[in-house]
Amino acid sequence: MNQKETKRFHRNRQLVHCTYVYLACFLLDIMKAVSQHYEKPVEDLQRKLREIMADYFGNEERDGRLQNSLNKAHGDILHQLKKDFPGITRKQVLIFSYYAVGLPVPVMHILADISSQNAVSVMKTMLLKRILAKDCPRQEEYLMLLKREKLPNWVRNAIFA
Repeated sequence: MNQKETKRFHRNRQLVHCTYVYLACFLLDIMKAVSQHYEKPVEDLQRKLREIMADYFGNEERDGRLQNSLNKAHGDILHQLKKDFPGITRKQVLIFSYYAVGLPVPVMHILADISSQNAVSVMKTMLLKRILAKDCPRQEEYLMLLKREKLPNWVRNAIFA
């Protein structure tokens, strides 16, 4: 392999590694929660699962690993988004972060506790219009992160099977 191919190989390996390591850690936490015995199994298990999902994907009260990774990878992009658009809601920040990392809309709808998948799309459209209406230094980055990229077929098949 030449140097260019080696760099591409390592970059792709890092991407796949990061994706599946986080997924594996998430599944491990879920499996540990399910295997524990609770006095009130349904309520306690649901609470624990919500805590785990918030730790990984954030919620209305706090950022998760996803938001922290996004900020780290893109120079505090979410903090800057909040500064550039002071009236932005927490749910809008969550939806922005989910689109930025490419989560499927059916998952966004559940994680952000939004009424429907259509409401997620409406929220994205409102964010796009708001970003386009205001000239800010990172406008191009915001728009690029909101752009939906086509998922590979194997991912689409796994999600929508």
